[in-house]
Amino acid sequence: MIELLLLAIALSMDGFAVSIGIGAQQSRVYLKPALLVALYLGGFHFIMTMAGYNGGLHLFSWFESVSKWIAFALLLGIGLKTIVEVCQQGTAESSKQTSHNKLVSSVINLKHSTLLLLALAASIDAFAAGFTLVLFATSALLSCAIIGIISFCFSLLGFYFGKRMGDYLQEKANLLGGSILILIAFKILLF
Repeated sequence: MIELLLLAIALSMDGFAVSIGIGAQQSRVYLKPALLVALYLGGFHFIMTMAGYNGGLHLFSWFESVSKWIAFALLLGIGLKTIVEVCQQGTAESSKQTSHNKLVSSVINLKHSTLLLLALAASIDAFAAGFTLVLFATSALLSCAIIGIISFCFSLLGFYFGKRMGDYLQEKANLLGGSILILIAFKILLF
């Protein structure tokens, strides 16, 4: 169960970073927009993880002997990709306005279509990580629900933190998420 909670926290860091960016763009922080952002991000994390789990169920049944290696490669790849992206943003961001931040900046009025795209982009990693849920002892529905709820909570917190700490917290959240995914990858492979 601890493994699942760590995975959920790691996956929620993308949504946390997105909601920080959205919160930082708001002139005042109200509960309704914060809940809307958190519902989109948490809901998509649930849906995408469940979709990934269903794909993993079929994939791992075909390749049962190498399923640990597949899970390791997926989580390690996602974690490294996240860390590399953060490092690249740090070196290439002289104007402090990446394309991700530009998209977030356009969400000041919180259009549903933009929130839909942001939630989908933030939950792509959850789809890939869903493949690995086959190896967890917890039921898939419960695992996906936990991931969705934790993502909802972190997104809600991120919205409020965004008003206070903005860009600094966004970068740190993604580094933490990538690091946790790498640790889980090695735990799956070695234990």
